[in-house]
Amino acid sequence: MKNGKLVRYERSTEPVFGFLAADSKFYHPLSNKRSFRGSFNGMCEACNNLGWLETTCRPDLDGWQSTVDDLICWASGAGYKNVMVWSAAGMYPPEHTCEGLSPHFMTEWPEAMLQSEMEWWRFSEQPDPINLMFWWGNAAQYGGVDWRADCEPFDPNDPIQSYIMLQEWKLALDRGAVGLGLDAFTELHLWEALPWIERLREEAAVYGLDDPLIVAEPMSCDILHLYVPSYLPSYYQSGGTQIHVDQYHALARYLIPGNEIWCQLKEEDSAWEQPDWVARAEELACFGYRVLIHHRTIDTVSDFYPPHAVECAK
Repeated sequence: MKNGKLVRYERSTEPVFGFLAADSKFYHPLSNKRSFRGSFNGMCEACNNLGWLETTCRPDLDGWQSTVDDLICWASGAGYKNVMVWSAAGMYPPEHTCEGLSPHFMTEWPEAMLQSEMEWWRFSEQPDPINLMFWWGNAAQYGGVDWRADCEPFDPNDPIQSYIMLQEWKLALDRGAVGLGLDAFTELHLWEALPWIERLREEAAVYGLDDPLIVAEPMSCDILHLYVPSYLPSYYQSGGTQIHVDQYHALARYLIPGNEIWCQLKEEDSAWEQPDWVARAEELACFGYRVLIHHRTIDTVSDFYPPHAVECAK
């Protein structure tokens, strides 16, 4: 039933381009594990200890201008109106308790990044503005005031923890963000998560942003989905079984229509021996998902906006 009214949303399901400022694709010779330290050109760990990708420049050394230039050129050329930036403060090393993505996604920026932080506002200043969002790594973990410190479960009711965590969101807003991705957010109890989301919304309203684009990962329960969109990968494994998203989500169609469901197009999604990423993205869009794409192989997205798959939820 790809041609019918599959899902009912209040918000647009325009696709989102996901950009990795830093990543974990490094081999660690001592631990025999993938490392969050290093660089693609083989520089020593000490030269790149936060895992910055060197596709255009090193933001920690050169600032954000070249990165933003590249992102705006790509996103506008491909037709994206939404960009989500991962690991904007770099990556934790594998031995850290918050292995990988840091909850300090806006603080602890090196001087070159701080001096060029206003570059991010250029997304909203484009003739056809682009929505800028940042991914809040390990959003249910608290890392204190020092990114090197061990993490612990975040307690939104602790005034010190909530104040320090809220500074991350304030900085994102100061730098032009209109949205936020909450990584591993369902680790918070529901009765803690909902008031915290309201605090995030209240802070956004202070900046004149009444409806921030907040999405919670992974796929949430129906109650949380009432408040923020949910997020799932196009491919995952459960109990040793490979699962490919191949239909619309009942949560959106029948139970609580209104918030969209984001679906990340995964590189591991091997539905085809030689995956046609455009066809797969089109299929997910036709199922009514808001497709999140990290692949630059998909250089135009205007053809798979799915108006035929969406009706307005009232």
